Amino acid sequence: MKNMSTSTDRRNNFRVYFTYAISADAHFKFINGQVVDLDKTISLLILDLSSTGMKMETALDLPSDIDLILQIEFKIENEPIKLYGKALWKKILSPVKINYGLEFIHFKECEQMKLVRCLNIYQIKQRRLGKVKSIPKS
Repeated sequence: MKNMSTSTDRRNNFRVYFTYAISADAHFKFINGQVVDLDKTISLLILDLSSTGMKMETALDLPSDIDLILQIEFKIENEPIKLYGKALWKKILSPVKINYGLEFIHFKECEQMKLVRCLNIYQIKQRRLGKVKSIPKS
């Protein structure tokens, strides 16, 4: 996992920045390649989202020395979304406020298309309200 200050990788797809963060729940699914079934639910906020990853915020300081894969569940435009992601970077803002950049993995094409459709609907609604915060990547 990279420190935020050294990460300059930019994606070629659009990213939606939410006016109000989306609440989500996450569970540990793989640790160092081994399937785990922990009962612990991690509460998080999705700050921005694309078809390939997200920026999230949580109070949990995930260890950077092990390979973690999270299952994340949330709703956008009344559609339930379930996906898997691994942290690429983290930025500690305070002891209880940590941002992570997640890359989606094991993403079925139909699920990715559903997410893109929901993001497009969200953007259209925000444009109509004059609240667009999406910046296309060049």
